[in-house]
Amino acid sequence: METSSDIRDKLLERLEARSSLQPEWKPETGEELFGEIVRGGMAKNQYGPYAYIVVRAEEDEKIVYARRAVLVNELRKQDLRIGDHILIAYDGKHPDKGYHLYRVEVLGSGIGPVIDIDWSKVTNNDDNRL
Repeated sequence: METSSDIRDKLLERLEARSSLQPEWKPETGEELFGEIVRGGMAKNQYGPYAYIVVRAEEDEKIVYARRAVLVNELRKQDLRIGDHILIAYDGKHPDKGYHLYRVEVLGSGIGPVIDIDWSKVTNNDDNRL
């Protein structure tokens, strides 16, 4: 059973995820993001539920919204935990099919809490609305 403190922590995490203080990672082709996962979870917009993680890079924290099909699938393969180190590479759009190409590698500590993401509910979208 969850305590009041557990519930408060979850709500605080959701508020922090919506904070405008964390810039969204909007990569250009060939760009990479490397850092430590500090939090993550799920949120919802008019297109449906999506996953996010916040990565502490050298210079600041970036929020990564998993709304593109390949990124969703790459992250889904991982056992994402707080404290894990992650490297995300954006390879641009597929030349023929137009979807966004990402590669993800995670080096996990295995000791941090697992990020609560229900991947079966995550909507991905490769059109230009997001």
